Amino acid sequence: YLAAIFGTLGHEWVLAVSRRFETERQPIYTSNPDGLEVMDVIDGSPAAKMGIVSGDLITGINGCQVRTKQDLADVLTQKPLLLRVSFRCKGGEERHGEYSGSITYFGIVPVPGTCDQVFVEIRR
Repeated sequence: YLAAIFGTLGHEWVLAVSRRFETERQPIYTSNPDGLEVMDVIDGSPAAKMGIVSGDLITGINGCQVRTKQDLADVLTQKPLLLRVSFRCKGGEERHGEYSGSITYFGIVPVPGTCDQVFVEIRR
């Protein structure tokens, strides 16, 4: 009986501590008005081949400003054979990358914007 009681109480305690930790911390990824922030990069994708990593901020592609997922989609729907991407690394260094060839996807998971749908909700 004791194992069942302490197991349940321990589980509830872990959940309560985790919930409190999540609600009191500053978010790691937030939308940025200067560009499209990258939450993750798919291995082997054009973005990965250009050296883009999690936390980078994409500011432009082929001379067009990129601030939102829609800006990125607008450039990619033109099916360019060459991508010239400007991005800022976590440390603030401005970098540029190029990818040539047929591009069917860019290969990033962007940080959700302020108008995006919420898929996870934390209740207090």
